[in-house]
Amino acid sequence: MSVSEADNVLKVPVSALFRRGEEWAVFVADHGRAALRPVKIGRRNDLEAEVISQLNENESVLVHPSDKIQNMTRIRERKS
Repeated sequence: MSVSEADNVLKVPVSALFRRGEEWAVFVADHGRAALRPVKIGRRNDLEAEVISQLNENESVLVHPSDKIQNMTRIRERKS
């Protein structure tokens, strides 16, 4: 079993990630729309993945995005 540790790592739930060709991507909430964002990921496990580039810490990602979500689809936050 391998364990890694790092400071100041930006992570997302793996349930937010999906493949676009050979790249990983997420949808970011952008003023009520889902914005497609290719991302580079580093280490990951079953729950979360390290994001190396293309995402800022103050951005919200969509988890479990439906196949109906496309770039710039209108979205609204669901309260849990």
